[in-house]
Parts: sequence; structure tokens; C-alpha cells
Amino acid sequence: MSIANIVKETRRKEHLSLSEMGEALGVTRQTVHQWEKDEAPPGVALLVRTSKNYEDWRKEFALACLAEHPALNHR
Repeated sequence: MSIANIVKETRRKEHLSLSEMGEALGVTRQTVHQWEKDEAPPGVALLVRTSKNYEDWRKEFALACLAEHPALNHR
């Protein structure tokens, strides 16, 4: 699954607006919009920090994005 799809699915599943998701992850609404439109992936540092600091949907989201991240994709 692409990162854009992970963002869309997470927002849908958690019933979050772009702003709500951004606030929960410490980024802007515009940043979440860019992720969702596949214009830019979330930063690796943000995803690693999120995966370590939370035990809710944010951790699941971060780990899913890391698994698909182009900077880490060894396929």
C-alpha cells in the first residue's frame, strides 16, 4: 500500500480531518494534504519519533509508513 493510501485509510478509520491528523502528529494540515496526494512522504525522523512515543493509531500509522517509505524501501 502506498503512503498516500495509508494516510487516507488512517484518516478514514480514525474519523480525522486533515487538521486533526496534523495536530495529532505535530504537522500542518497542508503537510497531511501533501502526504495524502502523494506529493511528499512524511519524514523518516518524524515517523521514527512517532513510532517510539505513542501507543495508539499514530504508532500503527508511523510503522506502516516506514515499511513503505521510499528512502527505506530496499525492494
